This record gives sequence, C-alpha cells and structure tokens, in this order.
Amino acid sequence: MKKIISLLVALLTLAACSDTLNEGSNPSNKNGVEDGGITLTINLPDFTKEELTRAGEKGLTSLNAVAYDNDKNFLFNQKITSWDVVSNGYKVKVPVRNKATMIHLVANAGDLSDTQCKSGLDKAAISGTINTENPVCWGKISVSGLMKENPEISLLRQFAKVNVKYEKTTSSDFNDDKTFELESFQLYDAADKGTIAPKDFDYNAAAVNVPDDAGKANSGWQTGETPFYETAAGQAYLIVKGKYNSVEYYYKVSFLTDNDMTKPMALLRNHAYTVTIKHVNTYGWPTVDGAIADPYPENRMKVDVKDDNPLVNDMIACKDYHLGVSDQVSGAWDDENIIATVVTTIQNGETPTCSTSDGWIKEDVTTITKIGTVPDTDGSNSTTGTKYKISIAVEKNEYSEVPRTGKVIVKSGDLTRTITVTQKGKDFKRSGRIVKLVTSSNVGTSEEYENYFNKFLPGTKGISPKDMQNDIVRNDGLHFGVGTNEFSYLIPKKTGDDVTYGANSNLFKVTDNGDGNWKVTLNSGADNYDIWIGDFTITYQENGHDIAITYPVYHCGLFHKIDATDNQQPPVDQSHVSGRFYYGVVKVKGNSKTYVMLDRNLGASSDRCYAPGTKALEANKGAIGGYFHIAKAKQDQANAGNLIGNLPQGFTIPENSVFQDIIDGGNLKEETRYTLSGEAYNSVEITTDNSELPVIYLPATGYVEGEAFRNVTHVSLWTRTLLSGNQGFDTTSPEYGFWYRYLDVYGKICTMSNLRFVSGNAGKNTGTYRAMPIRLVHVL
Repeated sequence: MKKIISLLVALLTLAACSDTLNEGSNPSNKNGVEDGGITLTINLPDFTKEELTRAGEKGLTSLNAVAYDNDKNFLFNQKITSWDVVSNGYKVKVPVRNKATMIHLVANAGDLSDTQCKSGLDKAAISGTINTENPVCWGKISVSGLMKENPEISLLRQFAKVNVKYEKTTSSDFNDDKTFELESFQLYDAADKGTIAPKDFDYNAAAVNVPDDAGKANSGWQTGETPFYETAAGQAYLIVKGKYNSVEYYYKVSFLTDNDMTKPMALLRNHAYTVTIKHVNTYGWPTVDGAIADPYPENRMKVDVKDDNPLVNDMIACKDYHLGVSDQVSGAWDDENIIATVVTTIQNGETPTCSTSDGWIKEDVTTITKIGTVPDTDGSNSTTGTKYKISIAVEKNEYSEVPRTGKVIVKSGDLTRTITVTQKGKDFKRSGRIVKLVTSSNVGTSEEYENYFNKFLPGTKGISPKDMQNDIVRNDGLHFGVGTNEFSYLIPKKTGDDVTYGANSNLFKVTDNGDGNWKVTLNSGADNYDIWIGDFTITYQENGHDIAITYPVYHCGLFHKIDATDNQQPPVDQSHVSGRFYYGVVKVKGNSKTYVMLDRNLGASSDRCYAPGTKALEANKGAIGGYFHIAKAKQDQANAGNLIGNLPQGFTIPENSVFQDIIDGGNLKEETRYTLSGEAYNSVEITTDNSELPVIYLPATGYVEGEAFRNVTHVSLWTRTLLSGNQGFDTTSPEYGFWYRYLDVYGKICTMSNLRFVSGNAGKNTGTYRAMPIRLVHVL
C-alpha cells in the first residue's frame, strides 16, 4: 500500500492504474467494488503547522459521501458509519450508484443535510467556534478515480491559522530600535463563517470562498496559533500588544505580501500564517481604538508575513514514495543562506541531493540536514516520512539593485523537484547614497528632507503600491510637482560616476552641484501641467564591479499637507484626515474643455474603487478622504469656497460647470462591476484622456449633517458655485450665499444638486453644518 503525506497546501499527485469503470455506469464487482461500494483510503490533515501527516484516531468522528452526476446534479448524501484505521489513513467503503460521476467526502460535519448538498458544498456555510481537534474537512474523487488500484484521497480542512512572533533584526531603515516585548495579539475582522468546500471545489484555490451573509469576528487576545475562517484580502488585520521601552502599546499589523510587503493577502483555508515582527521603530498607540484607526501601521512596526504552507507545496509521487519541496523561496540581498524544506517518504534512508547551474548559488557548500521524522506525534498509525532543511548557500547580491532568480534541482531516488530561488537586489537609493530633498514648501520636516527615501516617502500617505490602482509604483523615484514645482534633489557624488539619461531627458537635468552632490532639477520649460515619467542612471565601479542605480523621475502627481483642524467634520465612525498625502493627477476631457484632476479626493490615501457594503472593496475606504465644510458664513460668488485655503498650488475646488461639462462629454458615468467572488457593486468612474490610469474613481461618500450621516451610498462632492440666478436665488435674497451646488451620483443618475452649507432658512444659521468630500481640478 502506498503511503500518503497530507499537506497543509495541496493534494498530492498520485500514480495510478487505468480506469476500470466508466463514470455514470453501474459498478461491477472488481477492484474493490463490493455491495455497491468501493473501498477507499482517506487521510485527514494534521493541525500542527508544518507537520505533514494525518490526524490520530480521534481525527474522524463522522463521514458523509455525497454524489453528483455528470451535470453536477445531486444524487445522494449517505452517512458512512464505520471505518478501519490503517497505517496510512482510514479505510472506508464509499457507496457508488447509477449515474454517479463524482463523490465528495465530508468529515466531521455532523448532520449534513440534503439541502446543503443540493445547493452545493461550496455554498454550505459553517459558523461558530472552530473545532481544531475534529475540524470539518472536505475532498472529492471521481468514480473513475475510485476504480484505480488502491484509491486514496487527502481531505482539506476548511479553516486557517495565524501566529505572531518577535524576531528583532538590524536594518538601516530602522535605526531607533529599542526594547520591545511581545505580550499577545488579536485578529480583527476575520470572516465569522466559512464554507465546507473551497471556491470551485479547487484544492489549490487562490481565492477565498466566504458566504455572502458572513459578518466579521474578532479572536480575543491570543498568545499562540489561532484558527479562523478564510477571509478576503484587505479585510482582516492584527492588533499586537507589547511593551516598547517598558510601556504598553498597541500596534496594527496588516496582512501584506509580495517582495515589498505592499499587496493585501487573501487568507486561505488550510494555510498557516506566521507574522514575524522584525522591527519596532517607535512607540505604538496607547489604546486599541487608536491602533485600529492607524492607516499606516508599517511606519511603526515592520513585520514579515509568511504563509507557512508554501514551505512544502510542490509534490511528486511514484508507486513507492513521494517527494515534496518548497517550490519558491527568497532572500535579502545580503543573505548568504536561503532556507528551503524537503520531505521524502523513501524508505532506504537515502538523503536527498541537490544541484544547480547558477553560478551565484554555491552548490559545493549547500547543506542538507535532517530535521525530523514526519511525524512522530500521532503514534503508530501515522504516515511516516523524513523532513530535511536545505541551506542554499548564495553569494551576496551586493553589486546590483536587480533581483535575480536561480534553480536548485532536488533529487530523492528517481524523483526530482525544482526549487526557484529569488534573491533581492541591494537598494542603493536607500542605503548607498542618501538622497536629500531641497524645497521651500512646508509639506515635511527638515529631518525628512535630509533622507528622502527613508524618511520622506515612508511618511507620505497614499504613495505605496497598495494605495494605487493596479499596484502602480511611485515610492521608488524622484517627484516633481505638477503645476507648480518646489522640489529639487541632491544625490551624493562618487569618483567615476557616469550619468546617462533615459526617457524624457529633455524635461529634467542632472548637474554637478559643486559641493560633492549631483543636483536633479526640472528644466525651466517643464514646470507645467504635462504628465510624464522619465529616468536616469548613475553607474560607477566598486571593488571591481560595475554598479548601476536607476532613478525614475515622476512628473505625474504632487504632495500636499493637511492639518486635522482644516474645517473638517467627519462621520462619527471616522477620523479627521491629516498628514502629508500624495495625489496622482490625470487629464479629463469634458464636452468643451480639458481638465487636470487629482486621481482621488482631498485627504484620500487611496485612488482605488470604494463602494460601501462591498466586502472586497472595504480595504479601499481610504479613498473617501476628508469631509470638509465649504463655508461657515454666507459668501458672495467671488469668495465662495475660500474657507479651505491650504490647497495645492494651481488646483481649486471645481465650479458647477466642470462636473456638468464632464457629464455632458460622456466621461462621468456609473458602471456595474463585479468582484472576483461575483459580488456586484456600483462603480462611479471618470474616463481619463491619455493618462496612465484609464479611469479614476469617485467613491460613495454621502455627506455629514451635524452628527447625522446622509446619503451614504451617494457620490457627493462640493463645488464652489453658489445657487443663484436661473438656478435659484437672486443675489438680494436672504438665502443667497447659503446654498451650494454639488455633484450627486446615485445609481445611474449623475446630476448636479443643491445643498445649504448649514441648516436653517430665511437667512438664518442654526449651527448645524454640512460637510462632504472635495475633488480638486485645474482648468486648462
């Protein structure tokens, strides 16, 4: 009998014989078919991170076989009441009847109803406290697969786990590390229910499967592995409690992934997530609520979020044994060893070997060390195997900023698997040469200006890829403001430097400043509202190696600072916006004019789409921005909107005619869009004109009236146009100066409406003011 390893990640690829039963036919008594059933060995996943085995005898408490025909019609749901514990799993007799082509097996679901099975096991909801000892598990196998010799199946558990660890390291980006003591953590906003089967019944589904009526749940304070239902990307987060310099604080931690830890991570069933705290850069928040409201947790605590399942997720099997490896591993530029994991069930005790043809991977000093039998915790009935750690020796990637990728071939017996090894390049812009920002503006501090890449950009809201449509990168280069630029840059000069220009080299220049620095400035004719991206490269030699540092040059946005007291009145469940923000700019055509418009609302930390009530878009709530008063006293048209004085130079609150012109031009409209899970939502979009972003979004915001929140599903944006003349009041009316025009979008209706900036009538002011977001423009 073959031995089987149950992964935390994926179903094994198994070798097998030819089919002996056509799906949908009546079974005959051969290859294990007895009395309308087929004998099958099943295996349940273990519930300890990185342990690759089935559960012990208590792992299986109930089992249902659910059959479907070739058209996915439900046929029957039969409870299996007996099974035998064998050396490599549980041996059960699975019923097979006429027309059945696919059998789903559900373990530990208790009283699984026919109604649940008819609607689909991928829609059958599970809620309540997760049973980690006897969890609900699911798997499927075709009838033709059942007819193979010694059929086996591995079941998938339907929950995930998370744990938090503290591992202090040193980094040039975090020079102020002080004593930190991790106390506990709490998982917030995870889904409060799950489904029996994964999305599309796919063992390796990359998308979550969450019931439509799922709410949110918190875990309570934890100190170890914590189970939860799989949750959409950008929804759940952690609050970490710990002592910084002996004082207790709270920190918010997002689940982010990719090389720069900027992309929200979908939290999938059957995966174990380890959050390792690398640096605590400063004090946290004194209260949990303060930490929850933190939109930029990365500036206080740096973490490394790892999905532990990929440690072994590429498997191959032959008749006698299996081989599994980490298929993707990565390391920093200065790592000299990158760790991977290998598991093999070969019985002769032979240690796996590895080879590579990549010169930077040092095969001769790469070591393979046995780290245990897999497992030894569940007794004599556990499937056995051996786990090895491969310490892949690599050269430091210290002379290039470009990541590099290599291959390591692992061999056990006759089986081989390939591990892809990625090593990051050295970030010369943030370490080798500290860039200074030269400016007369007040958008930052002198300390931030002295260290542009390490201080100024990280302290800017809305500039990380996670805040940008399509994960556009803007935090890797030098920015010049669109409209009115006040920035230039100094880059330390080294002997032998050679500067070469790339794109749009006629619009900026790099000159020797005469003080040991290169100075980067706009050319005199480029300080305008054109939108472009350029680049230049500084090359030099160090220790006989050629080094090239490429600096993108951006003229496609601007920086702006907002104070929390800037005439704001947010809803009661939101905070005042404040700090330094980055705004991209785009060109938009109306029916008669062209406009340069910010890609997001004033005070918004995201340019992504947001629609309230849409789970997949909840992480984009930062797109709303601030809620601002347009006035506190009646004004004439010449002074309307002047209450908000600290606006980016060259950009203003639009007139009523701007939005109307864009609507008339057919470029402002509502579209029905769908999330990856099929959830419909209203997307209000403005089509751009020859910009990097095809559309920009207007999030649903509503407006605030005193303590009330009105029209929460409407797009509401102030204009600076008073209601007067043919539209409303004569200038001699006591109501003139109180009413403003605003953009109001609801459903398919895009129109201009009227709103009094304060409650009252007949020229009276009752003191209940109204506030709503603003989108700034420049009219070309």
